[in-house]
Amino acid sequence: MFVAGIFLWYVLCYYVIMKTILIAILAVLSVALAGVLGYQKLTQPELVPTVVSQPAVNQPVATTSDETAGWKTYRNEGYGFEVEYPGNWHVYPSIFQEIDIIGFSNLSEEEVKAKQESGDFTNARSLTIKIINKQIDSWLQEQQRLSDALGIENFSKEKITIGENEGYKISGAVEGKRGFSKALFTKEKVYLVETLFPKKCIFEECEIFNQMLSTFKFIK
Repeated sequence: MFVAGIFLWYVLCYYVIMKTILIAILAVLSVALAGVLGYQKLTQPELVPTVVSQPAVNQPVATTSDETAGWKTYRNEGYGFEVEYPGNWHVYPSIFQEIDIIGFSNLSEEEVKAKQESGDFTNARSLTIKIINKQIDSWLQEQQRLSDALGIENFSKEKITIGENEGYKISGAVEGKRGFSKALFTKEKVYLVETLFPKKCIFEECEIFNQMLSTFKFIK
């Protein structure tokens, strides 16, 4: 019995010692693992998410600005038409002897008169629209006769589209004067469009006039 008691006591002591050692080992391993993880977290660079922009699907594409943005609209119900012109230009019917002419210019009335007196039309831009109470065919025949009478053989007319309207491009003598003009028309009226200055409107200096005519509309 005595020997059995000693053996049992020895086994219990051994079990307690081994359990203590195992707990100590687990504690050491836990501390070591925590230290390793903490070190990695401190030394590893922080990852910043990258946002990649994707092209929008079915989104409208921005268009270029309108070349006539900021323009004004001249509307004359008596003459039955409207047309747009640059916002910093002037409209002046009063400097013409003939009533049925509307002028558009980048100059004021005073500046127009001064340039007419000096003869210096540098950087001057002016467009006139003359309203003629005639049918287009009758008016064209009249211009042909005037050209023949003046001995001008290069009178010609070409049918074109001006904005949304039918019209004519005319060269030769128009209204008894040499020039280069465009004419729009209704059943009873001709709208003669001429450049007052520059006299010879060629290349880019004519573009402003073409833009204006592209906005020409007949109204009821």
